[in-house]
Amino acid sequence: MRDRVHLPPSVVSAKYQQSAAHTQTVREQKVLHANLPRFATSLPPKAVEDVDATVETYLLDQLPKLHLEVESKILVFSSTFALIVGAGMIGQWVFFMVTGQVPELKSEPLRIRFHLAAEFVTAIGLFVGSIGLLTNQPWRRSAYFLTMVMLLYTVIVSPGYFAQKGQWTFVSMFAVVFLLALVSSILVI
Repeated sequence: MRDRVHLPPSVVSAKYQQSAAHTQTVREQKVLHANLPRFATSLPPKAVEDVDATVETYLLDQLPKLHLEVESKILVFSSTFALIVGAGMIGQWVFFMVTGQVPELKSEPLRIRFHLAAEFVTAIGLFVGSIGLLTNQPWRRSAYFLTMVMLLYTVIVSPGYFAQKGQWTFVSMFAVVFLLALVSSILVI
């Protein structure tokens, strides 16, 4: 007969713990396999781990690209908005002056000239800010935000003139520009 080997209790306990841990791992793998789709139930655990790692690597690779794509679309929207508004401001004032629709040039020449200077500086700032966004300049966000603040001031003050004259279409236009400027500013920041 074979002599029994007596192991110290600490070794027996360690062996038991390893066996229990292995049993727990086997149970977890069975649960994992039971929860996988039917076609994947025959995959060995290593294959499942490889698939998980591949999916994780793919997602980690794609998320920055997705972020850049979304940010790019935001910057294109914001810069296009600024270019259109800047061009519209200059075009509107040139049209009004050429057609003689700025009576303040005679009645309040100093006030309207300061007002026109502010409008044209805002329009040029919108061009500079949008070009900065499109060309990814380091100062792009600061310049864009500064000109958006100037634009927001303009679209709050200017509708009063048109409201006084009962020209509600212009007042509505300023309200839309205000909302778009606010959204654009928040998106770029």
